[in-house]
Amino acid sequence: DLIGMTVITGSAARAYELAAAFRARGKTVVLGGPHVTLLPDEAQAHADAICVGYAEESWPRLLRDFAAGRMRPRYDQAA
Repeated sequence: DLIGMTVITGSAARAYELAAAFRARGKTVVLGGPHVTLLPDEAQAHADAICVGYAEESWPRLLRDFAAGRMRPRYDQAA
């Protein structure tokens, strides 16, 4: 299973709690959104992968990589 969450600063602590609970159950967690884009190193500690910037192009790449068993820890917005 793959769980994706959009994180805003006001809910970052709760998103990290949820991510920890899902990961403890063996789920793969991807975080993205404004907070992750501003503080990617902080967010990376709470996720299996993060999406930095707009994910319109990086999300499909992440899904393909996940399905192939080769998901990377970070996906950046395409230039």
